[in-house]
Amino acid sequence: MIRATDILTYSWNKSTFFTKELMECFRVDGIKPSTQSLCNLLSKMTLGGILEKESTGKFSITEKGRRIFIPYTDEESILIERMLKKQFPYLTSCVWSCADIKSLSHYVVNMDVIWVDIEKDAMELAFVNIEKLNLARQVFLAPTDRDYELYIYGKPSVVIRPLVSEAPLQKMATGASRLTMEKLLVDTAIDYDFLPFQGFEILNVYNSAFERYDINEAKMLRYARRRGHEEEIKANLIEKDKIYDYDTYR
Repeated sequence: MIRATDILTYSWNKSTFFTKELMECFRVDGIKPSTQSLCNLLSKMTLGGILEKESTGKFSITEKGRRIFIPYTDEESILIERMLKKQFPYLTSCVWSCADIKSLSHYVVNMDVIWVDIEKDAMELAFVNIEKLNLARQVFLAPTDRDYELYIYGKPSVVIRPLVSEAPLQKMATGASRLTMEKLLVDTAIDYDFLPFQGFEILNVYNSAFERYDINEAKMLRYARRRGHEEEIKANLIEKDKIYDYDTYR
């Protein structure tokens, strides 16, 4: 089933797009929506203010639409995503990039990491299969903070991590699951994988995220509660609004 996020992902870097081109792109990816279902979704998104209809069959994303978070993807992450979907069709995984955190941070952090969050029982087999892709990246299975310091910072890497059950994810028409801003903000605050973005800098990340995107705080807190860090995330949500006051006295 085609979703709004599929259309936004396709059109994110386009000033305008056409229904016919959009349909053809989906078909290349093996997705075959009916013309009627696609037109119905485009109409719904237009009525919701996410898209603007420029002319017959021609659309553009509105400012409201750009407040919906679309995770960064590149050829490597899509290659990993497709392989995982083929090898583990019934398991949930999420492939995401350090680029999404760096875009929110005030620091220049020398990290080039693709994270692969996958159900724990499949982690080792995922490691083997990702290595077979022969990417120009070293692959790590559940690295420690020391591993990050010695081998990962500053080097193109793939890191395989256990996916927390019921993590908030976006479902795509391909069946793949992708990152949400709610998951990014919780994970970045509490996991050692993201140490360079923690401390005072996490407030900058939160502040930037809330300025740019529409974020579901209730969803964030449910996920944080599941991870045992609800109070910490609540504190970040409060403190982010004081970031400019803190900057004055630093």
